[in-house]
Amino acid sequence: MQVLILEDDRTMMQSLLEDIPWSSFGIDRQVTARSVLEGCRLLEETKVDLMLCDIEVIKGTGIDLLRWAREHGYTAECIFLTNYANFEYAKEAVRLGSTDYIMKTEPAAALEAAIRRSVRRIDPQLLYEIQEPERAALYREKDIPAALFSCLEEWEQFLQNGEKIKLVNSIKDYLDKTKAAGTVNGGLLFALHHDLVQMTYKVLKSWDIQASALFVSENARQLYRNASNSIFDLLKWINQFSGQAIELIRERSRGETLADKVKAYITDHYSENISRQELANLLFVNSDYLSRIFNKEAGMPIPDYITQARMEEAKRLLHTDATVSDIAARVGIDNFSYFSTVFKKYTGMTPMEYRRENGS
Repeated sequence: MQVLILEDDRTMMQSLLEDIPWSSFGIDRQVTARSVLEGCRLLEETKVDLMLCDIEVIKGTGIDLLRWAREHGYTAECIFLTNYANFEYAKEAVRLGSTDYIMKTEPAAALEAAIRRSVRRIDPQLLYEIQEPERAALYREKDIPAALFSCLEEWEQFLQNGEKIKLVNSIKDYLDKTKAAGTVNGGLLFALHHDLVQMTYKVLKSWDIQASALFVSENARQLYRNASNSIFDLLKWINQFSGQAIELIRERSRGETLADKVKAYITDHYSENISRQELANLLFVNSDYLSRIFNKEAGMPIPDYITQARMEEAKRLLHTDATVSDIAARVGIDNFSYFSTVFKKYTGMTPMEYRRENGS
């Protein structure tokens, strides 16, 4: 079985080639393309069973490649992997028969699950293992002690209250007791891992925190993948996972932390084209929530704060020998006329009037 990967970011491409256990899915060959044109050529030259496509690539989109493939009779399964939660893209992907639409911020397990689903459609006999939710349900019916369910309520409260030591020790005590009773098995570890993930997602959602914030580092993703291998691996993951979740909750509970982070980022990047969604993605929060918090803490919308940062820097630069057009470019505004308009609205003077008024 062969996969075609469409991705123009070399680092991301390398990660996909090296980090995904392709052979375990029965995929023995990977071909790569950095542009839509190159992808079309590969579809014509070789048999492709599965396409894994980024949305935004060189001179086109992954949607363009899938559309071309369908128009030319190619029926390969297709998964989109993207940074953009764009409804129109998603709608078109579904219309063209895409299997899945996965955000790059999601853990590797989400992509691997999508690949597994696609391979099942291509060859139902190739992958015979039960999918994760089904496997967890099966284990729960056969192997999971009833005591686990009452423990989960207590653990959720520990997590909500930020009591990491109590949480980790309580889970360790539970595992020690089940081990002593001879009831620890792969099913228990898998289901416990699954339930702890769902519990943590629930708590984070109550704080309006995106769970993807827990999977930023490769170390976090690796611990997650290995968690159900053994008691040691599960406890190692719980220690890291719960600590990170509690830190996110503490940051959120302080309220002003998000606004401070936004201000700091704008201070360092005011010369760039900063969007509200970009800031939300960086901080792993909902963009509407970020706007509400920032407005409350800073007393102004994010775009106004960006303008303020740019104009304050422009005022400083007007005390130097830099030309007005150069100053405009240095604060991130390429259009000289627009810069002058914004500056006058902010200060009540044109840039040249400000310079004369302040003796520069």
